[in-house]
Amino acid sequence: MKLALACLTLGALSFFVSRPEPATPAAPSRAADTAVEGLAKVYGSLADSILANKRSEKAVIMAILTAERDLVIDALGKARTGDADGRTDELQRAARHIGEFATEGGSIIEPIRNRLLQGGHHHHHHAQDTGTEEAYDNGYVVVSKVHKRSALDLAKRCAQLAAGNGDAAQITAIQVEFMALAKGLIDE
Repeated sequence: MKLALACLTLGALSFFVSRPEPATPAAPSRAADTAVEGLAKVYGSLADSILANKRSEKAVIMAILTAERDLVIDALGKARTGDADGRTDELQRAARHIGEFATEGGSIIEPIRNRLLQGGHHHHHHAQDTGTEEAYDNGYVVVSKVHKRSALDLAKRCAQLAAGNGDAAQITAIQVEFMALAKGLIDE
């Protein structure tokens, strides 16, 4: 045992004694400069792609909001002119689409939004760095918390009208309020 320990100590000592001094670094070569310049260009292209994807994400959400807005307008129009049975169905449909507008596409978009969040992507991630309350729920691109709350309240009122079979004036009031909300988001 003592012999093994002595051999191990002698081997370690000889390693440190015989180890050459590190060479002084040579001046960077032009090839290294060129490699870094090339990588900087690649990184610049990557940044362009990331920013383009962010703009594309917003464009897709705007298209979803526009489609939901159009479905709400259609349902409210049919509710205003339809008979009592048709009015109830159309008001329920309008309420559902107002809710989907409020949530930037509803349950069909939620799994996609969650996948993006799990991958570390959040359209408004910089808001988290300010230390103030975020204006957007995680993963939301266009609809702020305030707009979402307003739209969900409007969807609830619309559903209540469906339960009570609201009249044309009440339906028009919801449509006017919804259009003002949608205009502020879609036409910005």
